[in-house]
Amino acid sequence: MIGHHEGAIDMAQWILDRTQNADIKTAAEAVIAARQPEIEQMTAWLQEWYGQGVDEHSAMMMQGEMDMMMGNMEASANPDAAFLQEMSLHHNSAIDMAQAALLRATYPELRDLAKNIIVAQAQEIAQYQSWLETLGSTSSEQPMQLNGMQHGSMQHDTASTSPYTEQLESSVRGLRQEEVDGLLAGEGMGYARSAELNGYPGPSHVLELAGELNLTTEQQASIQPIFETMKTKAVALGQEIVNAEQTLSTAFENRSISSTTLQTQLTALATFYAELRQTHLEAHLAVTPLLTEEQLSQYQVLRGYAQN
Repeated sequence: MIGHHEGAIDMAQWILDRTQNADIKTAAEAVIAARQPEIEQMTAWLQEWYGQGVDEHSAMMMQGEMDMMMGNMEASANPDAAFLQEMSLHHNSAIDMAQAALLRATYPELRDLAKNIIVAQAQEIAQYQSWLETLGSTSSEQPMQLNGMQHGSMQHDTASTSPYTEQLESSVRGLRQEEVDGLLAGEGMGYARSAELNGYPGPSHVLELAGELNLTTEQQASIQPIFETMKTKAVALGQEIVNAEQTLSTAFENRSISSTTLQTQLTALATFYAELRQTHLEAHLAVTPLLTEEQLSQYQVLRGYAQN
């Protein structure tokens, strides 16, 4: 996370050298102001708790990711939009790491930091995405106004329809209906892509491809309960998430939301989402050792991740 935070600061400094938009400048300055103390705190914890500094190998891997994001921003003709897009992706990655820490950390101080990161960066992503929508509907001749902040007047294009209109008909506003259905059915929802795309097959697809993979009876007997356990947990967690998302949506609808209740609800949601992701990822971990190297390679081909 330390290297990840350092990357966020680099991105913020990059846009500060280029943007003319006061709101984006303020957002970039806020990133630096928030991340630097957290870097210092985590560095101190590393030394105090584990007697070590930042791992150089992890830092090098993080630098590769940052080089790609910085390259994407450099190549863009619109620095403001590029920053908002790449920083949103960067924040999503931070939330993933914080969710993992929330599940596994033994130190309460670290768990508290993880919760704060999840809540703060989720709110920042929402802001960035709102600004991106504005950027997308603003002509180059018009002065830009972000999220109602006063930087000149702007007439909004009434013909520009939000991509969220379909969610007005969803049973839970804030989720697409297919997301609601998927959560309630215990579907993967893409939460195990980190495993799936790195050579760790999941039980559902492995069982579906049992014939093509030439699974033995013993293998199928071992994988089936992994799938059933994953499914049972995922359905229960999916119901918790849908209920929590509905509570959040209702609070906004009733105008009963506050900063305090928002943080409480987002923290609960983050925990549910993290547990759901862990459920799916652990199933992938459990299945992989049960397959032969040949089956693992064939799975990659059958799923379209590799060629013969």
